[in-house]
Amino acid sequence: MKNSEYWRGRFSILENAAHIQANRCISDLERIYQETEQSVRTEIESWYERFAANNGVSLFEAKRLLTTGQLEEFKWSVNQYIQAAQKANLSPEWIRKLENASTRFHIGRLEAIQLQIQQQIELLYGNQLDSVDNLLKGILSNGYTHSAYELQKGLGMGWDITALDQRKLETLLSRPWTGDKKTFRDRCWEHKANLTTGIQTALTQGLLRGDSSQTITDAVKHKFGVSRYKAGRLVHTETTYFNAVSALETYKDLDVEEIEILETLDRLTCEICRDLDGKVIPISQYEPGVTVPPFHPSCRGTTCPHFDDGDFERIARKDNGEKFFVPANMTYCQWEQAFLGGGSKSGLTPVTVAKVIRDYNSEFGKKFGKDHYDQLRDRVDACANPDLQTVWEKYEGQIKVADANHKGGAYCSGNNIYLNIGSDAKGRSWSAPYATTFHESGHAIDGLTAHLGNANGQWHFSSTYMDGAFPKTIKAEVDDWVKSVLSDMKAHQTDLQYFVQKGWMAQSTADYYTAYGGFKVRKSYAYSTVQAEVKSLTPLQYGDLSDILEGATRGKIACGIGHGAGSYWTNRTSNGVEWGLATEAFAEMTSATMTNPESLATIKKYLPKSYAMYEDMLKVIASQP
Repeated sequence: MKNSEYWRGRFSILENAAHIQANRCISDLERIYQETEQSVRTEIESWYERFAANNGVSLFEAKRLLTTGQLEEFKWSVNQYIQAAQKANLSPEWIRKLENASTRFHIGRLEAIQLQIQQQIELLYGNQLDSVDNLLKGILSNGYTHSAYELQKGLGMGWDITALDQRKLETLLSRPWTGDKKTFRDRCWEHKANLTTGIQTALTQGLLRGDSSQTITDAVKHKFGVSRYKAGRLVHTETTYFNAVSALETYKDLDVEEIEILETLDRLTCEICRDLDGKVIPISQYEPGVTVPPFHPSCRGTTCPHFDDGDFERIARKDNGEKFFVPANMTYCQWEQAFLGGGSKSGLTPVTVAKVIRDYNSEFGKKFGKDHYDQLRDRVDACANPDLQTVWEKYEGQIKVADANHKGGAYCSGNNIYLNIGSDAKGRSWSAPYATTFHESGHAIDGLTAHLGNANGQWHFSSTYMDGAFPKTIKAEVDDWVKSVLSDMKAHQTDLQYFVQKGWMAQSTADYYTAYGGFKVRKSYAYSTVQAEVKSLTPLQYGDLSDILEGATRGKIACGIGHGAGSYWTNRTSNGVEWGLATEAFAEMTSATMTNPESLATIKKYLPKSYAMYEDMLKVIASQP
């Protein structure tokens, strides 16, 4: 079971992703507001220019009726407005108002410009409502599935769920949640009415005072600025609310009983939110806007699940469909295909009660303690290789933790392992957390299963399997890799620019050999090239492969992570079998498969045949009674 910091981190990322979407929506609205504001100001300026006398338009002049020619031109514009309104699915009330205006014979100048302004505002808020509606539907729909993914991945256990359908989305979107019982749609229409009334009032009062067109358009600009600010605040507040609503649907469907309030803590955080951060409440008290964010307009808070000891077992026992262990490296797309709507579970391991209940009195449980043991078991349960899971279940009880607080390098002697679990839990730049535990345990399992191979005098299954085929396969595969590079070099030995392009040689070196000659391809160049290619990866990606390459080449390829190029490898050969290479490769592959998807991908890329043989060995071990 993941700890509180894990859940806070993952659900903080989800909250941030939701507000990134909200900010994109606000940017689009900013553009629409600016365009509409400019259109309205231009229409007012044009209207002023048309009807002004002595650099102004009095209210009396503004209320004069349009002339016959002006009325005909106005009606043509209104017909255009009607078409635009119908195309944009504006409100039937507004379309009827336009249709009525198109049939009237007496319309004043002021009423005409007010109608033109309102048309622009109606289009603006029609676009705003569509944008916000689409945003919040996405927040609900994606929030539900991504929260479910994070929950099931964090639990290490998944089962089928169904995405929110359109009816459910519409029901949630239409539910008022504030004290005044208004939805976000109601607020959009309210803001539209306020902006329309505000601009019309500013225009009428400006005419009454005899203001210039510049003064009136400045007032219009201010009204748009206020409305634009309200739109941004509405988007952020509703995003937080519907993010909370989608999370609640996930919590209920995935049987979460308690949640923790998670606030963004910085200089902008208010005292209310700061004091509530970290508070744990039961799901029965979950009420967005009251007990969970948003606590105020533009609130940036969210929630995350809170689990106690025993929750994993409780959820596993829940009768809501067959459950499967979720690998730690499962992506959202893979999870979606498997668990959203009943997809294929091929390659996933079913959850059984026996696997859920953990024996903390076991050797690992007692020596490492509950927290570390849970972390180990989480990795075993989420392992994507079912044969390795079976092997671990068979042999975990036979591995002895001789020293869990060992000072010095970790090692395995027989079936006894010596390591520092506190250091291993932190990981290193080249190894994932708990990688050393699985590495040394891999050695122990390798020794415990030696008898399953040929009786060739070796002490590890990795050397007795098929009479030592594993280390031979590794050496052959690495040698083929080096020979491939060497062959390419020899084929282009006279084309030094090819060497430069491939990164094998510096331009200055190529210039020297071009001028003075004497260049000859050596195998050491191929070793160096392979080494450089591997070291171009991150240490976490090549750490396990590095040790295997050192052993396979006796240090000719040395990437800096491993046992070195000295006697470690030469002293570990017996009867023609390089058992040191074999058991280190077995341990590295075990560790990578259990803890480090990046390292595993590197091994599979460069040593596919060797890893396939490792998997064959696991099948043999797993199949034993």
